[in-house]
Amino acid sequence: FSDDRIISTDAFYIDIYEVNEYLYDNPLQNIYSNESINYYPKSLISIQDARDWCNGRSLAEQTTLLGNESDELSDFRLPTESEWYVASAIQYNSYNDQIEEQYNYTVQVGDGTITCAFGNILNCNENGPLTVGYYNGDNYPDYQKSISPNGLYDCNGNVKEWVEKSDDFNHPDGSGDVIMSGDFQSSEIEAKNNYFIYEELNFPGHSTIGFRTVIPAPPIINIIEND
Repeated sequence: FSDDRIISTDAFYIDIYEVNEYLYDNPLQNIYSNESINYYPKSLISIQDARDWCNGRSLAEQTTLLGNESDELSDFRLPTESEWYVASAIQYNSYNDQIEEQYNYTVQVGDGTITCAFGNILNCNENGPLTVGYYNGDNYPDYQKSISPNGLYDCNGNVKEWVEKSDDFNHPDGSGDVIMSGDFQSSEIEAKNNYFIYEELNFPGHSTIGFRTVIPAPPIINIIEND
């Protein structure tokens, strides 16, 4: 994810919050409701567990999202590493069709280095993750509003996130599954938007790893444009 590795993606919608424990157990709960921020991010799951949950939520919602019966409208899945990076780091101007800014951390951190005021990283919260969206500005002065240029919370800290490999990149033979950014045990460097690691295949999960989901935008955009 350097200047010579900027990639393009199809249009997509991505969760503002990491999938929380309550939503994981109740997939028809509206993740964008205010109640979502009262729960901790779901962790201790493998990447296959996360994929299976996405598939199950798609089936559960295929006739409810926007009141439309198209399966495409509820095609939940894990983001690719390219999609995750675009959502967490890229400020894009659709009118000029160009990238305006590329962030290492949240918009509020700017060109600086992330601290405990803007992300739950190493030595910030000894008890582990905070509830999703905790950095919403309501806990000033200890925790300030801290979002990606596209409005996502917890991209830098709290829990790392499972993503799918992108076809744009050449991954080494035998490389494992991909996890993006940092968690509550990560250093400032490991919490950057472009930081990723390979986890071994069939890794059963860890308290530092969660996920969020995406759905394709074109089917929804077509409905809105045709209304």
